[in-house]
Amino acid sequence: MSLDKFKIEKSTKKYIGLIDPEAEIDIEIEDNGCRINIDSSLSAMLIGYHGETLEALQHVLRLILIRELEEFVPITIDVSGYRANQFEELKKQAEVLAMSVIAGGQSQKMQPMNSYERRIVHVALTDVDGIEVVSVGEEPYRCIEIKPKGK
Repeated sequence: MSLDKFKIEKSTKKYIGLIDPEAEIDIEIEDNGCRINIDSSLSAMLIGYHGETLEALQHVLRLILIRELEEFVPITIDVSGYRANQFEELKKQAEVLAMSVIAGGQSQKMQPMNSYERRIVHVALTDVDGIEVVSVGEEPYRCIEIKPKGK
């Protein structure tokens, strides 16, 4: 897969420009896809409640790019550092709960999360000894449970 940065940037600016013509868009081509960073005065609107609008925007832009580029384009959109901050916060919260599970021997459940957020937690706790990390429940209430290993 050879991603055309120019075409991705042109399409992204075209559609994001409909929402905020002043938005600054930065495209980073990576080995496993494309990261689109958007800085906008309308960040809160683009992110939405708990990132729901951002998820929808990412999905729609992915579909637009598939149609325009005639190939699947794995993209991740971040608006004003929201995803980066979310990643760090989830990682810290998961690590604190993991230490609590290790110290107290009691399982802990996190709040319901989407699959992207659950993956962040799984990756963050991969190398922590003495715990198991499992996803439990059904969408949209699926969450992470951190358990003492072997229980």
